Amino acid sequence: MFPYFIMIGLPSLFAIAARRPLQASILLGIVFVLFLSVIGLRFEIGPDWYNYSTHFARYETMPLAAMIADGEIGWGLLVRTIDLLGGGMTTLVFISAVVYCIGLFSLARSCQEPMLALVAAIPYLSIAVAMSGLRQAMAIGIIFFLLSRWYRWGTPAKLAAIVAAASFHFSALALLPIIILETRMTPVQRIGGAIVVGAIVTYLVGTAGSRIDEYAGNYLGGEASNAPGAVFHVMLTAGPALAYFFFRRRWIKIYGKIPIVDWFAAIGAFAMIPVFLFPTATDRMTLYFAGVALIIQANLPRLWKDSTEQFLVRTAIVVLNVVAMATFLFAGNKSTSFVPYQSVFSDATLTASRTHPNP
Repeated sequence: MFPYFIMIGLPSLFAIAARRPLQASILLGIVFVLFLSVIGLRFEIGPDWYNYSTHFARYETMPLAAMIADGEIGWGLLVRTIDLLGGGMTTLVFISAVVYCIGLFSLARSCQEPMLALVAAIPYLSIAVAMSGLRQAMAIGIIFFLLSRWYRWGTPAKLAAIVAAASFHFSALALLPIIILETRMTPVQRIGGAIVVGAIVTYLVGTAGSRIDEYAGNYLGGEASNAPGAVFHVMLTAGPALAYFFFRRRWIKIYGKIPIVDWFAAIGAFAMIPVFLFPTATDRMTLYFAGVALIIQANLPRLWKDSTEQFLVRTAIVVLNVVAMATFLFAGNKSTSFVPYQSVFSDATLTASRTHPNP
């Protein structure tokens, strides 16, 4: 469990003690290495570890046409390439961690206080998701990278990024409508954009019927559709979103109106309603909008001018996220999948690898 507390402790210390220029440069690099090491060098951590280890056999002889029909061709090609190069599960885990961390740190660096963004990402995103759901971690990394460059990229680049994310986890397509809703367009352009988005979704859904059926079964029906921790997970996005709307006038005075933050925060706050009806589906969909929770928390202290008040807000954010992480690790329904932590360098790992070698 020690690595998890180092993982949140170091950026917490930097968030409270270091100024932004240091947070956005050398300290960011140090914490990047820490995150990549803990997430990417883990071994048999996370409830989905063994499920993913079967993917090598699944994609080993799958034809390209079948891979396209499978719905997540980016993931399929990655697994096939790693297998052809002689890699295994640990290689797949490390690459997933690289993509996730690049996206996360790019988003954090775009915030006023990057270390607070990283602290806010730890309790759920960086442990429960990135250290279990490899495909979704990669999709989230791509979406976070896009979010950090939202107003620098044009509509075609945004569409391409979302489709790329969906090639690792189909659920990332949920972000496509945001492009039409948020982007400034004439009515004619908006209609044209809606047609393009509709065509993309129709094509991808039409060629990946089996994947749609799989997710519909997992997220909307059956035992897995009622995830016990879903409400807690969604609250980690909804809470900061509600705080944003409470302080929105003050936010606009400091940062100006940012439409993408409005949209993401509105969706994050609204998610508290459907999560009681469709727990797992709402939990999974909210992940792609969770970046707004990091942005809000990492920019919140600057809404106060007094340095003491800023310090208290930073400290409160750190404490709340440490409590959230501890709750997940000590009382979460899947905590035993993450504790005790072991890496590829652990003695137990070396013994296990001789008995059960990577595929």
